[in-house]
Amino acid sequence: MRNRTRGLVALLTLMALFTLALSAQTITGTMTGTVADPTGATIGGASVMVVQTATGAQRTVQTNDVGNFLIGSLQPGVYTMTVTSPGFKALQRTNIVLASAETLAIPRLTLEIGEVSDQVTVEAEGVAVQVASSERAGVITTGQLENLMTKGRNPMSLLSLLPGVVDRQS
Repeated sequence: MRNRTRGLVALLTLMALFTLALSAQTITGTMTGTVADPTGATIGGASVMVVQTATGAQRTVQTNDVGNFLIGSLQPGVYTMTVTSPGFKALQRTNIVLASAETLAIPRLTLEIGEVSDQVTVEAEGVAVQVASSERAGVITTGQLENLMTKGRNPMSLLSLLPGVVDRQS
């Protein structure tokens, strides 16, 4: 009877640890940013909509009183962002790439004064740099898997290409 109780306690402990390990892993990402007017004053209550290019899935949030927004639980992929507010031209940013488990800080979004029917589209941007947190994430593309030589034909050696990964076995 005593062994059975110990076994049950050990099983429950292992299940709890396994559940904690799974909850630490995430595949969704987050976008954060600030919306401002041309003078640099933030705009509260602006509408920020993101649309995933591949699926058409969209999410809309409002900026808070100080013009900040946070859109969480986004699937990895390429997004288009549209920002609108009464009395300002709509601003659209395209080709925003969000990786899994990434917190992407969008550079300050500045709305121009004008009619809502006017629209400003930004198509070419530099690479986004992770400044919102100390997290690191990376994606190994299909092209890398097919074209890069691997030591001993082990695809796991490609993990050393990701940021922050150190291979202590070599």
